[in-house]
Amino acid sequence: MRIGLIGTGRIGTFHAEVLSRHPAVDALLLADADPERAAAAAGRTGAAAV
Repeated sequence: MRIGLIGTGRIGTFHAEVLSRHPAVDALLLADADPERAAAAAGRTGAAAV
């Protein structure tokens, strides 16, 4: 399953952390209005920031 999350605030980052550990998730992409915040969340979760 490929998932894209828009918004990497507190709740979005929580969802990203949970989804990054789910065995059915093959790809996790994160986007945010603040690219640095998206990159930071991606670094913590192993996702890709777009």
